[in-house]
Amino acid sequence: MSKKDNEHLSVGGSGYLRTSTISDVEGVVNELITHVEKVIVETFETVPDPSYGNVSHEPSGVNDNICGSSTTGTRSTNIPILKERRNLYIEKPEGVAFNEISPEERLCYNDDEVDGEIDNADDSRGKYYESNYDSSGNEKQVVTLLDAITDKYNDDNFDRFINILFQSRSPVKKSDSGVLIVPPTLALNRCDVTHAGDASQLPAICRRVIELDLSHNRISLWSEALLIASCCPKICFLNLSHNPLSEHMNDIEVDTTSFSRLKNLVLNNTRVSWDTVKLLLKMFSSLEQLHLSINDLSDVELDDVVHKNLSTLYLNHNNFTDFSKVCKFGSVFPNLKSLIMVQNPLTSLQCSCMDFSSVFPHLESINLVDSCLSDWSSLDALNQFPSLHGVRLQGIEFFEPGYHTELRRQLCIARLAKCTLLNGSPVSVAERDTSERCFIRYYMDQRDQPSRYHELVAVHGALDRLVEVDLRPITQLELRVEFKGRTVHRVIDLSQTVAQFKQSVSDITGLPGNQLRAWFFDEEAPWGAEEMMYPKKRIRTYNPRKGDKIILEEKMS
Repeated sequence: MSKKDNEHLSVGGSGYLRTSTISDVEGVVNELITHVEKVIVETFETVPDPSYGNVSHEPSGVNDNICGSSTTGTRSTNIPILKERRNLYIEKPEGVAFNEISPEERLCYNDDEVDGEIDNADDSRGKYYESNYDSSGNEKQVVTLLDAITDKYNDDNFDRFINILFQSRSPVKKSDSGVLIVPPTLALNRCDVTHAGDASQLPAICRRVIELDLSHNRISLWSEALLIASCCPKICFLNLSHNPLSEHMNDIEVDTTSFSRLKNLVLNNTRVSWDTVKLLLKMFSSLEQLHLSINDLSDVELDDVVHKNLSTLYLNHNNFTDFSKVCKFGSVFPNLKSLIMVQNPLTSLQCSCMDFSSVFPHLESINLVDSCLSDWSSLDALNQFPSLHGVRLQGIEFFEPGYHTELRRQLCIARLAKCTLLNGSPVSVAERDTSERCFIRYYMDQRDQPSRYHELVAVHGALDRLVEVDLRPITQLELRVEFKGRTVHRVIDLSQTVAQFKQSVSDITGLPGNQLRAWFFDEEAPWGAEEMMYPKKRIRTYNPRKGDKIILEEKMS
């Protein structure tokens, strides 16, 4: 295809192909397919990997999943998928040496081509990686944040691969001086980042970053993690989940003014120590959400720390068994509004030595999904929280046996006096009234009646039992069958036809059904007996009642 033809081929931001003066349509299409496959790997926008640590910004409900996604709309490579799809390999350009190609680009080329040059390649990791060695002499990679950003967003290498003009709507910009400026939502999860890199360049590159996802990397030093955050002056959301940050944070000199906007910090599965959490809370004074899920926590060691701005705390998949330990957060976070504790082995919420009204005075919602609560009395403790109105209770073992879904919900609503949102569904005034009346009738004949029962009786009074009305149609009925002066009481299937009925009473008559005549006699009907002359008519259509009679006679030959 000629250069002139290239100039008239473009792919707009809308994705439509526009052509003019293209002589070889088939060649253009083949070239377009080849290079689009390449661009999909390195530049197209994809949703970040939905794995632990990419946490939704808002307290979610039933799922409170540490598995949501915190960032969207950012460009991310998907190399593992490419490895599996062997049909996506692209022919390596001639004249380009193997060691000039980045690791991601190498995955796009046929293995046979790469194998032919790999023996002659040096030990270079490419311009995005710096090699060093540990004390044992084993090679260890050091990947900086600057490397990862350049690897993901730098388009300088595209000229040698792409002969088609792409009009991109990428959020990535460049300053007048040519410095790369990344988008406000920056997702660099699973990039093997270990260090910040050149701190003199990062502030200019990351000056627009508001949300930063660094989950599933290899950052092990808090000094590097905080240096990265300090290079993002507008940062509001920082996700460090699944980084090995278990070492204690030493005294680090960092400009804390750059953290004045940080509202959401995610530290899931970092094995962060309580001493480090203390320092972080003092450093991030504006923090509103803190995620400490999957950290094997069973106690709280935050003495002499008070953080008044924190309103949402995630403690999913930890080992809290004693709710009194959880109540220690009340003095640390006096304005806590939402507490999410999915999959913690809590067996009870009772705590006789503690006044819940003073521990969590502003707590509005609590999530206890998949906990190990042992009985209904644990729910009574939730009534002591003065502001609590949203509760999630699912996957609790003692709920399951003997309680169908509707009854279980009604009993929960009745016990939780101030609950207006149960398992994500609003509780209306009518539903509360119905649930409380159901609660009274459920416990009225039981020997052990909870204290809530007497409270509700004082409101609704002593209720009568409900009359059970069975509206199901009758399928069988006992009728009298009379033949030659002999009467037999027989349970008749009302769905059978007249012909089938005649055949079924052959043991009484000793005759086949086709030799019998039958009359249905309703003693209350004024017209007397009615002959059952239609063989296919069903017995129920005669509207029989218990005690009615069917008279049989032998047909005259």
